[in-house]
Amino acid sequence: MFGWNPLAAAGILAALRILDDGLLNHVREMGDLFLRGLERLELSAPVKTKGKGLMLGIEVGLNRDGFLKRLQEERILAIPAADNVVRFLPPYIIQKEQVQWALEKIEKVFVPMA
Repeated sequence: MFGWNPLAAAGILAALRILDDGLLNHVREMGDLFLRGLERLELSAPVKTKGKGLMLGIEVGLNRDGFLKRLQEERILAIPAADNVVRFLPPYIIQKEQVQWALEKIEKVFVPMA
């Protein structure tokens, strides 16, 4: 996850210092909001959503790479997972307005892709 070197170890320690119940509750809340939003999008093809916390994914079918490219054009960073999944890993400090913005962009990108 962090690699196995001194710089990565320093990153682990820094991350552990800021993790507290407040931040973890925020991650759960934003993750639930994002996942529920993904499930409610009006997309032109059915998709399966999955995830926990802020590690979320959408099974997008055969055109995963095209979907990823269009997301990048809309300034949404996502990564491939499995053969047909787009994974979202937003930062722990994401806010409701940013989740809503992302959902609007995801819906905009996905509808023409079907």
